[in-house]
Amino acid sequence: MSAAAVIEAEGLAVRLGGRLVVDGVDFRASAGRVVAVIGPNGAGKSTLLRALAGLVPAERGVIRIAGAPLASYDARALGRRLAYLPQARALHWSVSVETLVELGRAPHQRWRGRLTDEDRAAVEQALAAMDLLALRQRPANEISGGELARVLTARALAQGGDVLIADEPVAGLDPAHQLALFAHVERLAQAGRCVIVALHDLTLALRFCQDAILLEGGRVLACGPVADVITPALVEAAYGVTAYCGVVAETPVVVPLWPLA
Repeated sequence: MSAAAVIEAEGLAVRLGGRLVVDGVDFRASAGRVVAVIGPNGAGKSTLLRALAGLVPAERGVIRIAGAPLASYDARALGRRLAYLPQARALHWSVSVETLVELGRAPHQRWRGRLTDEDRAAVEQALAAMDLLALRQRPANEISGGELARVLTARALAQGGDVLIADEPVAGLDPAHQLALFAHVERLAQAGRCVIVALHDLTLALRFCQDAILLEGGRVLACGPVADVITPALVEAAYGVTAYCGVVAETPVVVPLWPLA
């Protein structure tokens, strides 16, 4: 990636519960790019994303956002710069879909609960992007799991900022809404945002992302342009399966075939 990094990490290590989950990872993501974080279960994907978002401390290494150390940002300033969508899709209180999405604007508000015209426009755009306009007044704890996933994604979209970090954003979404989400992600990148997504669906990564980092056992197995990272040899090495990587109807696809003996 030749453009200046919006977010980067050098020698990043994170220990959780006494175990080194991320070990010596170098990471770099630039404006206008969509970066896939891939790897098998337990590879360290979610922990890497949480560390980049400032949610878990690094044991060693440094993280920078827009050239400044992550530690130099207070929570409010970081919230204006970076939006994070966790893998968990939990909701513990009853609010409307629209109110939940509006919470994404909290880092931008000078007066708590008072939305500006800019806030309202961001919320409206996020609701439309996630196909939620018809659900805006529904209690968020009374909708389906897939609908809730779209609501929480809309909250992160409404938050704005230079960086969007999303951990398994398509989990629970039907195929139409998976494609709609990534169409919107493409537009965000084209508008200059930096988007980082953890994915298990390698076809979506190959189709919609420009760059990829492949983790295995907390370390980087490969990184670079997505087509150089998602290859049959690297999929076999990381996931322990043979795979077909090709093109169907002018669309790149990855099909896992057989587990290795």
